[in-house]
Amino acid sequence: MKSKYRKVFHQTVILLLWSASILYRNEATENQKHVFKRMEGIPVLAYHQVASDNWATFRNNPYILGVTQFKEQINWLKDRGYQTVSLHQFQKYISKKSKLKIKKPVLITFDDGTKGFYRFARPILKEAGFKAVLFIYPGTTSKFRNFLTWKQLSVIDTDKHEIENHTFFHTKLSRYDVKRQRLTLHAAQKSIYNNLNRRTRWVAYPFGAFNDKSILALKQSGHHGAFTVFPGDNLPGQNFNFLNRYLVLRQHSFFKFQTQMRIKSLLIKKANPRPGSKITIMNTLSIQLEHKVLKESVRVEAGRRFTGKNRIHDFSYDEENRTIFIRPRRRTKTFLVINIYARDRQNQDRQATILYLWR
Repeated sequence: MKSKYRKVFHQTVILLLWSASILYRNEATENQKHVFKRMEGIPVLAYHQVASDNWATFRNNPYILGVTQFKEQINWLKDRGYQTVSLHQFQKYISKKSKLKIKKPVLITFDDGTKGFYRFARPILKEAGFKAVLFIYPGTTSKFRNFLTWKQLSVIDTDKHEIENHTFFHTKLSRYDVKRQRLTLHAAQKSIYNNLNRRTRWVAYPFGAFNDKSILALKQSGHHGAFTVFPGDNLPGQNFNFLNRYLVLRQHSFFKFQTQMRIKSLLIKKANPRPGSKITIMNTLSIQLEHKVLKESVRVEAGRRFTGKNRIHDFSYDEENRTIFIRPRRRTKTFLVINIYARDRQNQDRQATILYLWR
């Protein structure tokens, strides 16, 4: 009798374990679909200043958006289901430490810390339920008419917008050595902490400029990473020292803004040398794509010029192995930015951005 009960008990345990394994596999599959079915990367928008429509037209500055243009873009994002993410969420996802349950994530950033954010952008973002990240340079805070005061920044901080580092005086980091870069980052860090009791962990490179010393300066000043102004989504596993942002300018049409947001990530399976490493003009770069793309749609932009026309860099595409070969022909500044554009078999436009430093 006891052996009969024991047998039933064993069968019941086996059945329960089998059922649990099926549920786990199904849940894992659903989670995997959730992560990779939507866009694979997180787009980051880089704004500078928002002003009244009349003032924006009068100044005719590419970095100053009129309030109507800005509101149109934010409303479009909201209507399409986009949700803003925090820098903490962004970091966890890019470092592959956690999944993101938001189907359409976006990170909105503002550089410089001008008063237009407080008067014009802040109410529009609040209405949409969005949060932003402000990269400020404290050397101008509370000192010049067009820039935010510490009191206004305190209100912005209370609104749960994030305030981060843009150096102390908008310093072009590529001109200086490690010590000078570290000093300006630390000075901004100290000023923000003293006035807002907030520790900065992220940097936006002023003018989008940096050099190989900037990586060490970031590490020594205790920052997690830095944002450039190179286009492209940010993918899991991406180098935190060279994070991409889409620069939003006044002359950009609404159609260009929409198109920019609709382009999905072109996944890179393997790149040799590794992105972010140092190269010379003797290197041949090989970049293997994860996606199957149409050969005739492949376009490579290197050093901000199209390789097909000016022949600054040579490239070829091996369709069978889905590999792009690029041979740099001359140096461009301190780094080489490669933008790859292609269309997949489902007619979806995709883009990838890869950065190398010159040796």
